[in-house]
Order: sequence, then structure tokens, then C-alpha cells
Amino acid sequence: MKLSIQSEVDIFGMANLYPKHTGLPVIIWVDNVGCGRNVQHDLPRVKVQNVKGNRAVDDTFSLSISDSPEILAGQCKLSNRDLKCVKNFIIEHEAEFMQHWNQEIDEYELKDLLAVSK
Repeated sequence: MKLSIQSEVDIFGMANLYPKHTGLPVIIWVDNVGCGRNVQHDLPRVKVQNVKGNRAVDDTFSLSISDSPEILAGQCKLSNRDLKCVKNFIIEHEAEFMQHWNQEIDEYELKDLLAVSK
């Protein structure tokens, strides 16, 4: 599936976190201080891919970074089990996501903190 130009800017302006590193069934994307990138949101969030696997596609929704993640934009097409897995990951790593959002750590540090132990 081809990404639109706007989607490419949105997704590729964010750090991508692949399943092999997170243990999640889908790719998630994070950015820091989204409002500083001239986007229409200022709430901490992750973008979640609706399609399982390691290939980026333009079918996503956004979840808040909080102790009770909620859908902020888009439509979730994941199974309840997969959505719960992503939400639990956000809850478990809320502090790290917020450090990144607040520009206290960069994408590389965040990826190291979130990496699944082998």
C-alpha cells in the first residue's frame, strides 16, 4: 500500500518502534512534543498501526500516553487482545514515553529503554 505524502511526513517524522524490539504485534510510532512540529495535536500520544507485522502501512490510529490510554484519533481495527497488549505496553512504559515526549531523551535512548530483552 502506498503512503500519501502527508502520511509519509507524519510517520517518517516519528521514531518507529518495530515488533522485534518491543514484543508488540504491530509497529508503533512516537514523536516528541508533536505541537512543536506544526501538527494539530499537543497531547502525548503514540501512533499505532492497524496491520500486524513489520511493514509500515497507512492504516493507523493514535492512543494517548497515560495510565489509561484512550483512542485520540483514527479507528482501531486490532483485536481486543492486540489492543490490550499495546495499551499495557504504553502503561508499563509511560515514564519513558513521557521523557521522550518532553525531549529529555532522544529516539535512540527511548528505543534502548523499550527494547525487549533477548
